[in-house]
Amino acid sequence: MMEENDIFTDYLKDMIKKCMRELKRQNRLFYINKITNSILVVPSILLPIIISVLEKKVSVDILNGLLITTSALTSIMSFFKFGEKATNNSRYCGKFQELQLEIESELIKKDVIQDVLIQKYTDDFNHLISTSPDC
Repeated sequence: MMEENDIFTDYLKDMIKKCMRELKRQNRLFYINKITNSILVVPSILLPIIISVLEKKVSVDILNGLLITTSALTSIMSFFKFGEKATNNSRYCGKFQELQLEIESELIKKDVIQDVLIQKYTDDFNHLISTSPDC
């Protein structure tokens, strides 16, 4: 019985490590997507303002170049949806953290049905992995 309990405890500790690893990965992806979105949003907002101010002071070719740059930035933002990806990554950070805390609380309890919990946490983790954003 004691050996079985050790296997169960080791399994839950391993699940906690997996949750922490995935939490870190989702957090890293969140910051990458958030920064990328910010890098693209700021110029796409500022360039039209700059164009309106410089409209009569600079050549048409420069204005056209700025307009093309604005269009390219906006298209990249729309196509890759970095803001939406950052939101999804943030949401999954919370889900993995919630699962991690739930598993940690089970480690504290004494009277648990081990087989049921092993299946539940394996299913929960696998579901999160299969539905979490990869980028």
